[in-house]
Amino acid sequence: MACALAALVACFVLPIAAGAHPTYLRSEPAANAVLQNAPQTVSITFTEPVESRFFDVSVVSEAGERVDRGDAQVAENGRQIQAGLNTIGQGGYVVRWRALGYDGHVVDGAFAFGVGRPASALANSFPSASPAPDAAIRWITLVALAGLVGSIGWRVLVVASLASEPRSPSIEPLEARALGLAWAAFSVFLIASVAALGLQVTAVGRGGLDLTRLGEVLFASRFGQLWMARVILLSTLGAALAHVDVEEPEVPTRRSKLARRSVTPQDSDPRERWWRIALGVGVAMLLTVALSGHAAVTDPVALSVAVDWLHVAAATVWIGGLLQLGLLAGTRTVERGELVRCARKFGPVALASAGVLGATGVYSAWAQIPSPAQIADSAYGDALLIKLLVIVPLLILGAINLGSWVPRRWQPTLQPRRTFILAEALVGVAVLAGAGILTSLPPARSVGAAAPLASVPPAPVVGTPALSLSTNVGDDLVTLSLDPASPGIAQLALVIQDSTGAPVQGAVATVTYAVENAGTSTVELSRTGPGKFAGNVSAAAGRTTATVILASPDQPPAAATFAFDMPVRGARDILARAEAAMNGLQSLREHQSLEGLPGETLVAEYAYLAPLEMQVVSNDGEVIAVGTQRFERRGATWTVGAWPDPAGFRWPAFSFGQAEDDVSLLGIEMLGGQPAFRVTFADRQQVRYSLWIDTASFYVLQEEIMAPGHYERATFSDFDAPLTIELPDVPVVGS
Repeated sequence: MACALAALVACFVLPIAAGAHPTYLRSEPAANAVLQNAPQTVSITFTEPVESRFFDVSVVSEAGERVDRGDAQVAENGRQIQAGLNTIGQGGYVVRWRALGYDGHVVDGAFAFGVGRPASALANSFPSASPAPDAAIRWITLVALAGLVGSIGWRVLVVASLASEPRSPSIEPLEARALGLAWAAFSVFLIASVAALGLQVTAVGRGGLDLTRLGEVLFASRFGQLWMARVILLSTLGAALAHVDVEEPEVPTRRSKLARRSVTPQDSDPRERWWRIALGVGVAMLLTVALSGHAAVTDPVALSVAVDWLHVAAATVWIGGLLQLGLLAGTRTVERGELVRCARKFGPVALASAGVLGATGVYSAWAQIPSPAQIADSAYGDALLIKLLVIVPLLILGAINLGSWVPRRWQPTLQPRRTFILAEALVGVAVLAGAGILTSLPPARSVGAAAPLASVPPAPVVGTPALSLSTNVGDDLVTLSLDPASPGIAQLALVIQDSTGAPVQGAVATVTYAVENAGTSTVELSRTGPGKFAGNVSAAAGRTTATVILASPDQPPAAATFAFDMPVRGARDILARAEAAMNGLQSLREHQSLEGLPGETLVAEYAYLAPLEMQVVSNDGEVIAVGTQRFERRGATWTVGAWPDPAGFRWPAFSFGQAEDDVSLLGIEMLGGQPAFRVTFADRQQVRYSLWIDTASFYVLQEEIMAPGHYERATFSDFDAPLTIELPDVPVVGS
């Protein structure tokens, strides 16, 4: 009968392949997005499916007007909720959502987006409900199950075995205690089940106990189906216990002493059949626990449920037996010899349960925590570690109480003691508390897949790319990126490289972020890889200063300052006009400062005459180019040779308009008393450039080039000024 009931439960709820604890994954529009055109729909995608009849989505303007059409529906895959929008205009909007997962957990949240401008509402601050009440009820339920099913298992596996031993005293006191604890746990379990139903109806009803939704929760949700199956099984188990309570044992009237010694409950007590039925129904009821936890929605579902069922059954038998031993230890009327005998008889059962728990626990940990790094990076991993730490003293106490593992001469000292047994029972209850917390938290695999609202990269304004700037800090190159480079929540990222371009291992960075007239804040950074950090900032219009304090191994702390305005549109157009202006020049002077290895700086002065002449004088010598000829001086001696390019030297040949990536216009800055556009970009090798371009002539006034182990600054002057380049008096090649 128990197998049939278990099969019935499985048929109700098993054919669902999904994941537990649905978590926000992404949305359209994205959190904090700033759109040029108003969207027609809003969609929220979760890591796992949600119940198709228990969800809500509302979209409200900053003025408090609801703008969604009230037609939200769950997509076919169950992982996405979509809602249509009325015609909306420029402004900020807040999306609030609420959904019920297959595991019975209600999740909610909110995010903002803007049309034409950023949303002013701080919408990403709506947390999901605290799991504390749910965890408490789950813990009470597990303790009650251990007292109920575990007591029945104690009676069938331990007490019956004691009764079959020669010269065994009467088992009726032990049986009475097992039955008494089972009935007490039955009552607690029933109350906890009703409380769980009330909590679920309250959660679905947005914080109020809405009894009008009771029928809907019971008959239209997975939670309700499991709850009804559990109550049916509980009623059946109660009926079996009632038969045990009513029936009187049959005591044989004419037997020899030898026969009486071999009497077992199976021979003498017809209630044994009801004890076994109660145990079977109780084990079947444990299936509802497995089906309401993470295992029920972890692929492959059948295997995960079977493993979790074994895990729960082993824990119930072990903890239930410990509760029985704890009751005996706390009763002074029980002789110490009888207590030791019960503990010894329970030892093999506890040992087998521990083995099953270990094997099934390894599988569950592997299924719920895909990466070891997620153990420390998720609340689920933290709770699992705490549970494992609590299990260690449980195993030690269990080993002492078992006693068979120690040498025979130590056994009198390490025999089971009342205090040890009581301690083991209390620690077992604490382990169940950890299990209750674990079932109320999203597994690490869901947390790893989901991106918290606060860290979802906002969608940028169309035409506004990310901003990237680089500068040297000692021997290292620090690249700062802001994505998106527009007002609103943005992600600030740092990449720290040494002079060879390799990430700096062990680097530590702190960032202060200041916006003109908006105050200063410290950016909360998280390490995303070797030499890489990221954190969120509130970007705004106005002069922005980001100060990076960098501490690298073998280098003293140093600071780098990035000062910029929010990028505006038109960067590529300005670069194209600068390219055209510079390529139209007939003459130009350039002062260049190049830094490479520490302590080495090359300073050079260039003079250009279109189309064939160039002269460069540096602290390393002098070079003159005229068409295909190259004149070079080291010290006082000139040499002459061919220019490396067979086509000869040709100037000008600027190509700013061919910039490949991260092109940003950071506004207008004053440079030498002249207003200049500041434009940044990166080439195909990710070498980063900053140009200061005259706002009137579009001539490049200054250029900075940043690459690992390379920092170059050049200033330009004498645009189309009269220049002459004198050739040295040496024989020319080919003359």
